[in-house]
Amino acid sequence: MQLHMSGFKNEQIRYWGDLPWRAAEKLLLLCDNGSFLVRDSHSDSHLFTVSYKHSDKVFHSRVEINGQYAHLGGPLSLERSESVVDLLQHAIHISYSHERDILMHRRGAEAEASEIQLRHPLSRLALLPRLQYLCRLQIRLSTNSNRIRLLPLPPPLLDYVSDPKYLIPNIKECIKVLNFRRNIL
Repeated sequence: MQLHMSGFKNEQIRYWGDLPWRAAEKLLLLCDNGSFLVRDSHSDSHLFTVSYKHSDKVFHSRVEINGQYAHLGGPLSLERSESVVDLLQHAIHISYSHERDILMHRRGAEAEASEIQLRHPLSRLALLPRLQYLCRLQIRLSTNSNRIRLLPLPPPLLDYVSDPKYLIPNIKECIKVLNFRRNIL
């Protein structure tokens, strides 16, 4: 089973890392319905969460790993695959087809349901204005994390490139960019 997100890293469009759910909601509320992102789950029993906008609300569905399958909506759901990347690509396909599929969500003590509508991946790269961040991201994508410290860079740059907290873009800047785009369209 492929639990890693290498398919997302190669596409560089969906995976946001350790993004808090509130920040995901702020970003997605400024986007069209069908927009989504993948982030680390803050649950001890799940690796990833898919946050997406449907019917002007933001939902969060945890990707559950059960046996050799990844599931969206729990182990009894019809949506499952042997890799997280394949699971989400299938969900995107369903969103564009005439098929309907439902996901269950917990929101507080209540359960809610929504259709799968994963159409527009929210790219963190499209929201990143700084070349410094883009260079750092490219170094991390093209270099094994165990070998970063071996790069011929000054110690302050090695610290910057090695620190995972810099993987998430500044949320306030992302919100400004999304608001600007919304106003010109």
